Amino acid sequence: MTSLGYLLIVIIVCSLFIAYHISLKIFRKTDNQGKMLEKVFIIIFTSLILCILNSLTFITSYSYFWEKAYRTITENKYEAIVVGYQQEISSSKSSFNNTYLPNKKIIYFPKVRYTNSEGKEVTKKLDITSDKPLKMGEKVKITDNTEVSNANTLQLDWFVFLGGSLLTGVAAFFSYLVSSYISCYKMKKRVINSCYYGFSLMLFNILCIIIINLN
Repeated sequence: MTSLGYLLIVIIVCSLFIAYHISLKIFRKTDNQGKMLEKVFIIIFTSLILCILNSLTFITSYSYFWEKAYRTITENKYEAIVVGYQQEISSSKSSFNNTYLPNKKIIYFPKVRYTNSEGKEVTKKLDITSDKPLKMGEKVKITDNTEVSNANTLQLDWFVFLGGSLLTGVAAFFSYLVSSYISCYKMKKRVINSCYYGFSLMLFNILCIIIINLN
């Protein structure tokens, strides 16, 4: 299992633990003789909210900021050339006349070729792409090692990544705000702490973007 898989397990377990204690606090403040079905619904609903918020906060941060910054610092840097594309299909849903229809979008990930530190030619897919992928023959700066299947591109879309850092900050704000319900703090204190938490994560992710671009 990859480090991302372990992180996902930790997130789910922690989210379920916090959701259970939030539900218990809700039960204590309401009718303890409430129907079992209502209690199960509250637990499931709270668990879903926390799992979604924590996944947006940490999985997105890990995949697009932390891991890329770590690879940028620790891996060898190369200049690669785009030699092809790998097609992948992204499935989503679109609304039409109040009905939901499957919507499949083809995504093109650039494949690059470079000569590694051992003098061998290596061809790999880049870890990210965009609506306008790199052109054939275009040069791109990457980092890479033999243990990872994708090459780490150092050329980022600043607008997209700054938007992603804002998204993770907002998700972190609400994640902390919901989770802090189990604490003894008043609402004002919880909101202030949530602002610090969300803003700190957003700044850290922006720092990762700067590290990637400086290298």
